[in-house]
Amino acid sequence: MHRMCAKDLMEDFICITNYRWKTPLLLFNLIVSVTSTISGSSATYYCKWIFGNDNLVAIVGAVGMLGTIVGFLISTPMIKKFGARNSILIGLAGSALFAGIRCLAPENIVMYAVTGALGSGIQIPLMCLYGVIAGYAVDYNEYKYDKKMVAISSGAVSFGSKVGSGVGTIILSGCLSLSAYDATLKVATESMKMGIYAFSNFVPIAINVIVFVIFLGFDIEKKLPQMRAEVEARRSKY
Repeated sequence: MHRMCAKDLMEDFICITNYRWKTPLLLFNLIVSVTSTISGSSATYYCKWIFGNDNLVAIVGAVGMLGTIVGFLISTPMIKKFGARNSILIGLAGSALFAGIRCLAPENIVMYAVTGALGSGIQIPLMCLYGVIAGYAVDYNEYKYDKKMVAISSGAVSFGSKVGSGVGTIILSGCLSLSAYDATLKVATESMKMGIYAFSNFVPIAINVIVFVIFLGFDIEKKLPQMRAEVEARRSKY
């Protein structure tokens, strides 16, 4: 009995990991969670130490909320027009671009608020695709191994999100530690500013560019009709 359970678990693990699209699928939720965690904390440090005014957090947050609302409004038409893969690529490229633009004037409050709002908005379609990406994993597993594994695929989504939040926190803490962050100071040192620039601007650029390159090879969406047709053909023979 125990041997059978162990065998089944091993087969399920192979199904969920052993295919050419494993890297994009497994990274997707983790990376989105990492960048969301970092961006969620960025404004607090940025307003206090770069702009020197804690009260600006509310203004930056309000502008960011407008970007989020617009992001939700454009998500459905964007995904319908460009598909899941291309929508993800647009979101990743847009996030990297806006973070890069922010680097041109890192101490400009208007630049920070606007690029932050645009970056948040362009990433909303990615968040809306959580279920779609999990669905692709389910479809492929059924096509390749005759196992849907819905529960495990959904669990992988949740696991990636939780791990991503933890990784984002570690990155933020690491940047602050390396920059000799001192909360008792009244004015930020240059090293502290560089640490804040790092997790607010440089890290998001690097992460989004890397994942963009990985997702260029994500072509499962084009193959889904053929895969589903083959699955239906197999079912009809049962």
